Amino acid sequence: MDDLGGAPALRADGTPPVEGKGRTAEGLTPNAILDPVILRFAVLTYLVVLPVGQLFAIPFNGTTATGSDVFLALVLLAGLIELGRMSGPYFAGRVESLPLLPGRSAFHMAALFSISFSIWVALGATWGSHPRYAMAKGLAFAALGLGALAILWCGARWGRAADAWLLGTAVCLAVTWFGALLGPEALQERVFYSGGSIRGLPMPRLSGPFPHPNMFGDYLVVSGAILWARWGAVRDVLGWGAVVAAWLLTVTLLMTVSSAWLGAGVLLTGIGLITIRQRDGGLSLQWKRPAPFLLVVAGIILFTMTLSALVLPMGVEVAGLSITGSGIRPSIWASALEAFKEAPIGGVGASPFLAIAADPLEGTGVANSWDAHNVYLSILAQFGLVGATLFAGAVLMPVRTLVREGTTRRHVVLVIAVLAVGAHGIAIANEEFRHLWALLGLIALAGVPRWAQAQWWKEEGPQE
Repeated sequence: MDDLGGAPALRADGTPPVEGKGRTAEGLTPNAILDPVILRFAVLTYLVVLPVGQLFAIPFNGTTATGSDVFLALVLLAGLIELGRMSGPYFAGRVESLPLLPGRSAFHMAALFSISFSIWVALGATWGSHPRYAMAKGLAFAALGLGALAILWCGARWGRAADAWLLGTAVCLAVTWFGALLGPEALQERVFYSGGSIRGLPMPRLSGPFPHPNMFGDYLVVSGAILWARWGAVRDVLGWGAVVAAWLLTVTLLMTVSSAWLGAGVLLTGIGLITIRQRDGGLSLQWKRPAPFLLVVAGIILFTMTLSALVLPMGVEVAGLSITGSGIRPSIWASALEAFKEAPIGGVGASPFLAIAADPLEGTGVANSWDAHNVYLSILAQFGLVGATLFAGAVLMPVRTLVREGTTRRHVVLVIAVLAVGAHGIAIANEEFRHLWALLGLIALAGVPRWAQAQWWKEEGPQE
């Protein structure tokens, strides 16, 4: 166990102590959950194919369904099968209670928040100008929220689920670089991205299987956090190959040239801070161990430079190349804020476009339609304060449980991953990223308290 701090020992019967932060006060032994084999297999497969499935996009009512969504549908079907199997003894009268996650109702409440948010999005069809789009978005949010809960319920150890995510990252990187270097041409067109408000780059930006480099970069930031949390296990399996994989992930993230560098900056800073040696309660510089301080400095520089490039018009000369950026985001944000002011309580309804602004790089002065380029403004403007509250509840409840139960590296790193994603949300607006909802599932899985883990995974041996 890679504990970062001490934790009260369990009782001889496997229950927690009566007192203690983040642990039950009843001291009762919960009933073990049956092992949902079908759901576990479906979830682990979904985590592997999640990024590459983005290659297969199907337009649907103004939004996009992907190959990953097909696997998500299979996950939900497996969840129904396993829920029925686990509930069978109750309906047959052999047990007195329905199977629930032992000791934690927060995750079930998070699911209710998520479903309520989805219903609210769909209801926006009655007052919004894109009714079919609102209905499709509501259905998508419900599926993604239930998918996050399915990851928690699947019965896999957190390390196994995280390794499935990393395997999916490896497949994603392989597809990306194969397409970029060898083709075929159709795949090259998908993994490269030549649009956007940055011009003059020496080579196209990488978007991998994702529609946009911002989405690809965000996924890689989360993968970087999970890789660091699982570093010991990955290094034991791959040896020096783990270092090569880490560098490949880093180089690919830099090649996205995306706003996800904001999240990468937070990730570097966070990892650096928690690995700096502490002395007498304060930070101390160890000249023989400078890497953590270099990570902090690099993270702050990366975050600051990226944010500056996003909000300020940019024009630089590099090796004879003129690289320019529009710095259009403040204009987009101001326009999206006006949309929020129109309907602050209920929102304007699900809409693919919330802002109108002219791109300075086009030079025509003609205003175009944009999404909010800010996830917080996007949620507030589309779904109002009511929707934002429901969405925040769905996200914060599993995160709160993770923090309360946090004693290991994986807990701390997942908190940093959430902060990184939150920082990236300043500059990106697509709040239905599939991988972010899967991240919530991993957070919920890591937040299962130890005494519940002892019951849930008692046949799988000690936890990592």
